[in-house]
Amino acid sequence: MAFGLACAQKPRLTFLNDSIGLGDIVRVSLVFEHKSDVEVFFPNNGAYFRPFEFVSFKAFPTVTSDTLSKDSTVYALKLFKVESEQKLQLPVWLMSDGDSLSVYSNRDTLYLKEMISKENLSNEKLESSVNYQFAQEDEGWKVWQLVSLGVVGLLTLTTLLFRVQIFRWYRQYQFRKRQRDFKDKFRKFMSREADHETLQEANSLWRSHMEWIEDKPYTSMSSVEIEKLHEDDKVSQALREIESSLFGGQKSDRINLALHILFTFANERYRERYWQFKKRLKSNG
Repeated sequence: MAFGLACAQKPRLTFLNDSIGLGDIVRVSLVFEHKSDVEVFFPNNGAYFRPFEFVSFKAFPTVTSDTLSKDSTVYALKLFKVESEQKLQLPVWLMSDGDSLSVYSNRDTLYLKEMISKENLSNEKLESSVNYQFAQEDEGWKVWQLVSLGVVGLLTLTTLLFRVQIFRWYRQYQFRKRQRDFKDKFRKFMSREADHETLQEANSLWRSHMEWIEDKPYTSMSSVEIEKLHEDDKVSQALREIESSLFGGQKSDRINLALHILFTFANERYRERYWQFKKRLKSNG
């Protein structure tokens, strides 16, 4: 798919450690220079980092000079494979005028440290020792009972005095928890292979969550109706991409990008609704 997004060089992937121990965290940087009028998406879920396990990432602000921009991200990964040599290559997605293109980085190599030599492993005698220590019986249990009763009494008094504020905190906690549960579940779908069952569950979860946030029948609306509602063609394109794969049997390499767009949009709408919810709670007393 050629639409003028080609750049002078590929994304540069570099391990920031020469070697690591089994289970240690390794950091890897991904840097990409591209035309400044192109929107860029970096991978941010575990599906693209195998055999490494994805831990976290830190994205740095875009640096622009004339017509070129540079985006960079540092990932924290873990490795539990015992092979002495592991390689990694990552994709970057470019979007312009509703079209997208995936570009792959170079392939970098990381080496696993040898913690125990073969000679030591074959001759080592395993020994274990256990030192027992007997605990003395606690004589102050009555004091702890009194302290516990005092704490319970203090909590009861605090609840009675601040019950309105506590109610607000609890409602806000429920609101945030529902969003947190959505993000955890949707991230799992984004990290899986994009098979029919995963896409169906992700689509259903996103629609029901948006229905709760916006108080509108997202579960029964078409992608065209959702586009008219928000005037955001990226969201409708992402929905059509997923539903074409679901119901039309059309395989696409842009499913991960579509899920990322839906995930970002849901988070943006949640932030706006959350502040409105807080103001409503305060005005209701």
